Amino acid sequence: MRWERHPGSILVYLVSRRKVGGLHMNLYLPPFPFDPAALRHARQRMRDFNGDRSGRILVVQKGEALRIAREGLTIHFNSEEFIFDRAAVMVLVGPGFAALRRELSRVLKQGLVETRPYTAADQPACLRLVEGLEESAKGRRHKKLTSYSHTVASVAAAERFPPSLLNGLMVELNGEVRGFAFSGPIHPHHGVRLSLHHRYQLSGAWIPPALPPPARVP
Repeated sequence: MRWERHPGSILVYLVSRRKVGGLHMNLYLPPFPFDPAALRHARQRMRDFNGDRSGRILVVQKGEALRIAREGLTIHFNSEEFIFDRAAVMVLVGPGFAALRRELSRVLKQGLVETRPYTAADQPACLRLVEGLEESAKGRRHKKLTSYSHTVASVAAAERFPPSLLNGLMVELNGEVRGFAFSGPIHPHHGVRLSLHHRYQLSGAWIPPALPPPARVP
């Protein structure tokens, strides 16, 4: 990832390697705060870097879709993201949580479920869990897990982050590691997305490394 300011908005780019043609740049999310001039600057930046008009915005929230479309971009629906009321989830009262209550009851009946803080010693177990998920997906001929490489890199680098920036949680069932999660606060120079991985599925989220010092993207 790379980022720059223009002039008062922050632009975050994701540079990745294409199978053919070298590096490719996309805008990770709209300028924040949003500014049409900053978006036009980012689009020109991507054209210059990619040598064509293939650059796009990877993540656009529903509330930003209209003003993005007004700038001439086409919006494509890809996935949904939900923000939960923590207090309501903790209480689990009402019909909206019936399925979750049944699932929790089923899991608890299977054995002893424990959670504990992540430590560097848990890295091999986390990597084995992710490898198992990847192999399981291949065995069922599912599409390759898009977050696989990001997750492996994130687990390998997790010990570089102090507790003030990153907290990990391990989930064990009858002494066996069944899942792990990472989360952390928003910081001017670091970004952390919730990463939740368990035995049955892998949600496509990852922990990006520290952003580089303010500089223009070459």
